[in-house]
Amino acid sequence: MRLFSIRLALNIAIVTIAACNRTAPRAEQGTASVGATGITEAMRGAAESIMGDYLRQQITKLSSDEFEGRGTASKGDELAMQYLEQQLKELGFQPAGPDGTYRQTFDLVGINAKRLH
Repeated sequence: MRLFSIRLALNIAIVTIAACNRTAPRAEQGTASVGATGITEAMRGAAESIMGDYLRQQITKLSSDEFEGRGTASKGDELAMQYLEQQLKELGFQPAGPDGTYRQTFDLVGINAKRLH
């Protein structure tokens, strides 16, 4: 269950980041702070570009039956990764994985609980 929660949180974070970047201007180095809050104009522009309808659409899509629950190493997991890769491409993100893709491999450790009677 914990792995599912982590994967869901990562999926939501990716969609949120993508939504933030959808129309947000790129922050330039040395951008001055606005007032005492430390919020730059680039930050304000990025926050204002977050579109609730777009986020809702993406979350609805990723939580649909099409992705079969997105269980680790399942068909739904692969479909979700392909969908997120396509979204990143459409938003103009460049692959940054070690092999030139959007993916980064990592090891997962699973624990199966055994019920004691």
